[in-house]
Amino acid sequence: MSTGTSERRPTLTVTLNAAVDTTLTIDHLVAGESYTVQEVLKLPGGKGVNVARTLRGLGIPVWATGLAGGPSAAFVLDGLVAEGIEPHFSSISGATRICTAVVERESHRATEFNEPGPTVLYDEFRRFERTFKRLLRRVELVAICGSLPAGLPDDCYTRLVGLAHAAGVPSLVDTSGRAFAPALEARPLLVKPNAREAGAFVGRPVATPDDALQAGRQLRAAGAEMALITLGAAGAVFAHERGAWFVQAERVERPLSTVGCGDAFNGGLLAELYEAVAGGAAPNIVAAAQDEAVLMRGLSLGAACAAANTLLLGAGRMDQADVQRFRQTVTIQRLG
Repeated sequence: MSTGTSERRPTLTVTLNAAVDTTLTIDHLVAGESYTVQEVLKLPGGKGVNVARTLRGLGIPVWATGLAGGPSAAFVLDGLVAEGIEPHFSSISGATRICTAVVERESHRATEFNEPGPTVLYDEFRRFERTFKRLLRRVELVAICGSLPAGLPDDCYTRLVGLAHAAGVPSLVDTSGRAFAPALEARPLLVKPNAREAGAFVGRPVATPDDALQAGRQLRAAGAEMALITLGAAGAVFAHERGAWFVQAERVERPLSTVGCGDAFNGGLLAELYEAVAGGAAPNIVAAAQDEAVLMRGLSLGAACAAANTLLLGAGRMDQADVQRFRQTVTIQRLG
């Protein structure tokens, strides 16, 4: 399926466990009660799709690939086209999951119910790999995001990062659980765990910037070229061979929803790396990631996108005026 071409090589996101994201708004949630929902928002979802939505909102050409099946697949593909994101999904026999978030108007608290997703046959993954290899010949970078569906081995992301390396395409990995540690072995350009995911990897809580700094160093030692650990409203820590930085935008006192903020941060950072290449400031993404000025702009934009994402329902959605406003509030402090 195609929505047209761009003069620039696009970015690519991978979502092996896509979803239909449904956000329901009510006044106040009490377990066991019955409610009439006030607002309903349905969007194509999954972490890679959320990153693609952020990139598209920032004006970056983007393709989305992954796995989709069952009655929900058409909604995901048609929805991506409607948002200006070109889909290249492989079909599977299982049904794409539905994930639901209930947002309370009074407290702005979000309660999430995420289906585990379908069991994927190995032959279906191998067919996807062929699609992925074909797409890699035509893209600038790839973001491989989200959980692994049941039925796939732990090293699937390792293989995808390896294929990207072989094609000369730098990769971001944002995953958790059984896929996380094996993916590091393939040496992605960037990994982006949140505090809980980083803590699970290092075997101790990650709650403060110093905790995140130590975890970032361990992630780099395990194979990642760069590591970004997000700490929610407390900011984020970025670890790089040139040093480490603590990044924080102005705190949003009453966020409407925090769902997808990490994905928005990913999209903002990748957008700045991409624009450095498109604008001629760097010959390629890897070189852009070695330029401290580019990195600082990317961290600033990522933090601003994450903050702006809290003001709208739907992961990866943001008002560009909010992005620019929050970008003026971002502080970046060198840690070492």
